[in-house]
Amino acid sequence: MTPYEWNMIRNNYYLGMRDTGASRKLTGNVVVIHVLVNDMMSNWMYPIHVSEYQMAAAQMEMTFSNASYGSPHRPYMRSVYLQINLPMVADQSGMWINYAFASLGFPNAAAMQYYYESMYNCDEAPIIFAFNRPMRSFASANNDRSYFRQDEFSAVFRHTSYAFESRVLVHELLHQFGAIDYYYPQITVYAAQRYFPNSIMYTTGNEIDDLTRYLIGWTDELSDKAVAFLRDTMSVNDAVMAEARMRGV
Repeated sequence: MTPYEWNMIRNNYYLGMRDTGASRKLTGNVVVIHVLVNDMMSNWMYPIHVSEYQMAAAQMEMTFSNASYGSPHRPYMRSVYLQINLPMVADQSGMWINYAFASLGFPNAAAMQYYYESMYNCDEAPIIFAFNRPMRSFASANNDRSYFRQDEFSAVFRHTSYAFESRVLVHELLHQFGAIDYYYPQITVYAAQRYFPNSIMYTTGNEIDDLTRYLIGWTDELSDKAVAFLRDTMSVNDAVMAEARMRGV
């Protein structure tokens, strides 16, 4: 990448996702903290359901291991499991989130992550809340170029097929470390179709693409395709993102 190309894209909205928040880089020794949530709608009372989720988590670890092979910043990942009980229904409104962290003894995700990084002497300890029922999974991630600042965690549910999909766990965990969705807004969709049509951050692909690798810390160099993508999405900002969300994504 030339200095001219860098000057063209260095203020891109999406670059604010890189190396920020509590989950900074998906590299080194990574301990994923899975919090199995029992709420008023679903629970983890059956060991077979716990095992089913743990298998999806193990497949997630294998995906990251295989995808990062050869990278000097390869993560070495393992999982630990907790359980909590919530006296409410956890839904997309997010009213349950503060209660969930309080029940674990922390004011927020960052404090919890720092605690477990110290406990396990690891580089990163990202947090995933897991629910034993179908709903749309989501992640909360920080962007230094956004007016809004978010704590970082994921919430994963069974897929509409009623299975736990490791692809969903991979997608949401990538968000915590800076990866962006490619399925909105429309200008980003056009760029994704052109440069990263098989990305796991787009629709049904499974590839961890060049830009995602840069945002999560697996490489320190932007490829030509990543530069082109960023060049084509320079108009994205908070207002564009908010409008796309209001339309439904």
